[in-house]
Amino acid sequence: MLAELVNARGGVALDVRLVADRLGPAAFAADGMHLTDRTASASTSRSASRRHLPARGRNLPARPPQSQPVVQQEGQQVRAWCDLRHSGFSFPGGIDSVSGMPLNSKHDKQRQPMIELPSLRIQSQDGVMYVEFAHPPMNLVDAELTNQLVELAGILERDGDIRVVVFGSADPDYFLAHYDIDDLLGRTAPPVRLGGLKPFHQLLERYRQLPQVTIARVEGRARGAGSEFLLALDMRFAALGSAVLAQFEVAVGLLPGGAGTQNLPELVGRARALEAVLGGADFDAELAERYGWVNRALPADELAGFVDTLAKRIARFSTDAVQRAKRSVQVAANGRYEGLQEEAHLFSELLALPDTRHRMKAFLEAGGQTRSGEMDLGWLMRDAPSLPNAT
Repeated sequence: MLAELVNARGGVALDVRLVADRLGPAAFAADGMHLTDRTASASTSRSASRRHLPARGRNLPARPPQSQPVVQQEGQQVRAWCDLRHSGFSFPGGIDSVSGMPLNSKHDKQRQPMIELPSLRIQSQDGVMYVEFAHPPMNLVDAELTNQLVELAGILERDGDIRVVVFGSADPDYFLAHYDIDDLLGRTAPPVRLGGLKPFHQLLERYRQLPQVTIARVEGRARGAGSEFLLALDMRFAALGSAVLAQFEVAVGLLPGGAGTQNLPELVGRARALEAVLGGADFDAELAERYGWVNRALPADELAGFVDTLAKRIARFSTDAVQRAKRSVQVAANGRYEGLQEEAHLFSELLALPDTRHRMKAFLEAGGQTRSGEMDLGWLMRDAPSLPNAT
């Protein structure tokens, strides 16, 4: 049935409710970014249903079972409609700029998102999307949040209306804490040198190469993978008195494994990157600005207004000019994939060491990965001499 609808090409007005009523959600299945009709024959499915969109993020860790029925099913529908949108169909109400789903023509361009990303609060206005992390208890970068970031990346890669994306946090103490240590402790496979990029590298590269301009409004702590997510964005602005950045992985026997060893030197230089990575200390907004880790450090009450003005300013310029200017700047990063592969291999070697696993377990037992325990990570460095003016 879906194959028949897909074959009815060219100017056909298709309504999401029509297909849902006729086929039901179970008729949709997502193979990466391909659309498959379970009711069609295998040959028809291959010839009529599949679209030439690349599969991305397929190997990322699965969501916990309790969230799969809602988020995964709706995410599959978004991918399905993205495929249909690129196949020549027209939608009477247009396309929603945030969810990528067809709009109801009765409600003009009023946003009616049909995908649930419970850890991301999303709004859009005047070509700017605002995304806030809201992932209690401390915005930990875990499998659930990672999968939602994959969903969001897929939407943004296909949205021609959103020109700028601003990332912030609903938690005043944590922008993004760091990667889930419990998840790392659960990995017991021996280290193997990969032929391509590991899934988390793939995800961050997708954000680095988005057609939109990406800006971070940093309030609270962004350590480890949280800092590495910031490094994948185009610009970072930090609040004086509240923003804290750090690559503390060496203190738990690891190294920055989310492109931090590759992206941070590009911003601050080799020597300062080594200071941050090997020293593991917290950097406040003022010092991060001085090093080039963030674009500017601004008073907390001025940060949102400045970032919002900059985002709307960029959104008013020519989309073609902005995208090509961004792409031209990124050309300087050619050859980075070999570095990412080496980082991934060295990280997996460290993760397999008994000393590393002992240090990670001790970190958790001492209060790591809790809100109160990570407000100040000075206790993690208690056996090391303090660095003056590092915080």
